[in-house]
Amino acid sequence: MSKKKKLHYLGSPYNHQDPKIKRKRLAVVNWVSLEMLSKGELVFSPLSHNLTVDFKRKFNSWEAWQTLDLEFLSRCDVLLVLKQKGWEDSIGLKDEIKFAKKHGIEIKEVEAPNEEKTKEILEDFHLLTVP
Repeated sequence: MSKKKKLHYLGSPYNHQDPKIKRKRLAVVNWVSLEMLSKGELVFSPLSHNLTVDFKRKFNSWEAWQTLDLEFLSRCDVLLVLKQKGWEDSIGLKDEIKFAKKHGIEIKEVEAPNEEKTKEILEDFHLLTVP
């Protein structure tokens, strides 16, 4: 019988006053998710999921997504904290870390790509239309 793969929840900051920073954060979390999936790892990115589902931006706050996101996190084995600039100030990410600690979910930090790689990611990301 094969060993069960760990399910990863990829937490990342998103909200910011500057729409360019929000777009950058989304592009990077999508890229990290794709890299992990390409390596055969199981990953769920609430940011990637929620922003695609809520294309009309009816639910534009952590409070609006908190119940769903924490339910997904409760079913994961690992919380990956994507250390994009501003991650320490993210209300949602702080809550996810607190939840993971309370429920004994493993927490790992993931370094964000450097600025050069981020520029490359953003160049590719323009192909995706995001409202």
